[in-house]
Amino acid sequence: ADSLFVCSQSAMFLGRRAVHYGDTAIARNLMIATRLAGLIVQGGALPHSSFRIDANTLSGTGNGIMAGVAGLRITDNQIHGATGRERGDGISLLEGPNPTGLGEVWITGNRIGNLAGDAIEIRAVADSVLIKQNIVTDVRSGLGFSDTGSVRHLSVENNQFRRLGAGVNPAGASVVGLQVTAS
Repeated sequence: ADSLFVCSQSAMFLGRRAVHYGDTAIARNLMIATRLAGLIVQGGALPHSSFRIDANTLSGTGNGIMAGVAGLRITDNQIHGATGRERGDGISLLEGPNPTGLGEVWITGNRIGNLAGDAIEIRAVADSVLIKQNIVTDVRSGLGFSDTGSVRHLSVENNQFRRLGAGVNPAGASVVGLQVTAS
């Protein structure tokens, strides 16, 4: 913790073959100049494990946090695009190796801004996702689901979305605060 990462691609990459046990935490780091993503975290987690991404500051031209691991808690991070022009999402939930999905996920207390993509994008299957008390400014869209994303129980509370689509919206692209579809 309390480290500085200046990286051309990604500050940290834990792939699908990683196995997490106990309380794993990536906390209080500064990650700048990343083009792909500040953090890419996937892999399996043993039962009753948690994976916390907490109180980091990320700034780059790509995605902020891309994560797909059971027991995921993404809390109190500052995620800002360096230019606001290149397509990048603040937080993306990815598929992990568990065929039943991500289980329970918390995304709380983050500040996300200056991105040409979604503040939060769900690209994976999850049982329960809690999205609470995030402040989102100057992004294309607030919360979106990809074609592969689905959540059994979704709770979205007390978030603030400001200036969606301002300056980052290409001609004809949809701008939404919260996009949830049922099938």
